[in-house]
Amino acid sequence: QNKILFFSDHHHLHMLSAIAIFKDNIIFGSGPKQFRYLCSNDEYLTTANDIYSKTYISELNERELSRLNNLDGCSTHPHHTFIQLLAETGLFGFSIFLFFYFVLFFFIFKLPKNSNNYNTKMILAFIILINFSPFMPSGNFFNNYLSLVYFIPISILYALITKEKYDRSI
Repeated sequence: QNKILFFSDHHHLHMLSAIAIFKDNIIFGSGPKQFRYLCSNDEYLTTANDIYSKTYISELNERELSRLNNLDGCSTHPHHTFIQLLAETGLFGFSIFLFFYFVLFFFIFKLPKNSNNYNTKMILAFIILINFSPFMPSGNFFNNYLSLVYFIPISILYALITKEKYDRSI
């Protein structure tokens, strides 16, 4: 149908539901892990009819039509970190995250090449950027397992930076 969808129609519906939740809770969001409860409300629930035309749907075979009829935008999380933070923490929480993201970019470009552990710091910084990539689906930001994947590289990078500052001060 020549539509641009985020990753897949299912992921796209999750994002549409999350954006609808965000529009009603712009400043502080709906609260962490609230997407799973709010997405089934009629005002936020999105279906295949929201992204595909009736003409397109009528031309599908039975198997694909059955798949689309069972497709909606409700899940445990929106499957995108940026959209999840907007929907669940609002502009307030998202701005804190965005500040961190820009500080990381600044760090990458300003890191001196003669710095101790330069390669390790750059690898950790890029691991963090890839974990929070806005171009691919992601897991639940507020999940314990995923927190390990997100925050261990951040803590190691922070430890390397503070150790270097401490060594210079001695």
